[in-house]
Amino acid sequence: MRPNLRPVPSCVVLLGLLGVSCTDRTPAPPAPRAAAPAPTDGCGPAVEDQIDNVRVAVLEEMMARAARDAAAGPATLGQIVIAEEQRLQPGGQVFVHDASPAVAAHFAGRTPPVENYSSAFQMDQGHTVRKENQTAFSTGDICWSSPTRAMVAARTLTGAGNRRSTAKVERSGDTWRVTSLEPRR
Repeated sequence: MRPNLRPVPSCVVLLGLLGVSCTDRTPAPPAPRAAAPAPTDGCGPAVEDQIDNVRVAVLEEMMARAARDAAAGPATLGQIVIAEEQRLQPGGQVFVHDASPAVAAHFAGRTPPVENYSSAFQMDQGHTVRKENQTAFSTGDICWSSPTRAMVAARTLTGAGNRRSTAKVERSGDTWRVTSLEPRR
């Protein structure tokens, strides 16, 4: 005779979310993987092997402009960090994370140092807090109009707020250059 076995409930505390989750230990089916977003608003297919190069060109331009602005006025750049923004779904939240290893490697050895976004935070009495006196430069969605032209969502974040921009980039030979960097709403 087989004993009547039932799943045993268990509870797990998710510290990062400060929530409690109870399960019956029945394995859940794997979560569906999101497909790459379909191009919208006239965007063409991504040029996968050029994504990091496009991001570098935009970050370089934003840093150059911020350095010129800081030299002309009383503001300083402080710690410089770079990031990538990823929209989780159309119209949804934006997740900000470290730049890719290739983008971070491009900026290695700079003076002043350029670090990844995660270095802009520290622990204070068990809480994650943003360090003061920093400037973050980030790139987000890339809309490819052709294999040699794209528009990139960009943002500069400082203690005084953030400035959202759209960068238009063009490729000439092996070099990507920013042809315009305009504020966006």
